[in-house]
This record gives sequence, C-alpha cells and structure tokens, in this order.
Amino acid sequence: MVVQTGNIGEIHQKMLSEVFVVEDRVADAQLICDLFSDEYDIQVVDRGQAAIDILRTHAETDIFPELVVLDLRLPNSSGFEVLDILRQELEADVSVVVFSSSDSKIDRERAYDLGADLYLTKPMDIDDFQKAILKIERSFLNNTE
Repeated sequence: MVVQTGNIGEIHQKMLSEVFVVEDRVADAQLICDLFSDEYDIQVVDRGQAAIDILRTHAETDIFPELVVLDLRLPNSSGFEVLDILRQELEADVSVVVFSSSDSKIDRERAYDLGADLYLTKPMDIDDFQKAILKIERSFLNNTE
C-alpha cells in the first residue's frame, strides 16, 4: 500500500495501482487495504486534490487504475469533484465505487449523476465492511473467490 498526502512528490513517476483508494480517514483506508485480496496493488491518497493531480498526470499516458474507491468527504476537493473531473475532463474508462459514510439520497443521486458505477454506504460493523469490500472485488475486479 502506498499512502500519499497532499504532497504527491515522486508518485507521478510510478504507474497507478490496480486499485486507487481516495480516503482521508486512516483507519478506513487501512481497513479497505487489509480487506482487499493480496493480489491487488493498492494506492491510497488522503486528499481530493492529490487524487485529481495524480489522475491528471497519468491521463497524459492513458494509464488509469482498474478501480477507484472514492470517499465523498475529503480535504481540499470533495469526492464529487474528483468524480466529475475523472468522468468529464479526463473521460476515464475506469470503474468508480463511491464508498462513503453518507447515506443521503441526494449524495447517492449526485454520485450516480456524475458517473459512479456503484454507491455503498460504509458499514459500522467489521463483518459488513468486509462483505462490502468482497462485493466490490467480485463486481469490479473479476475475483471469483
């Protein structure tokens, strides 16, 4: 797992991972990484603007991750802004799962309007959190286990 903060530094010189997690809560980011199968390379950034910067840089070579797991409530730029830029400006053909603590119908509708493939509310229970990550893997990463 590569964890980046607002200072993206040399990360631009690396290829994006198969799974790109945009999550500002360290505990949630760590849990997401721990629950994904070990066969996936996972990159984590904790700020919306850092995600935008990395995705814009890699768009120049048309290299995108297979999956973006995106929180909505982020410092600097919201998950909505990241999603909008990913779909509208970069026109990226990448699966995006919004994984947010917000259960708001307005947030859900806006995420889908901006191009999210799936919207999941973060569960509070560890077993439900694990089931959610397994659902993401099976749906978007062709993992049959």
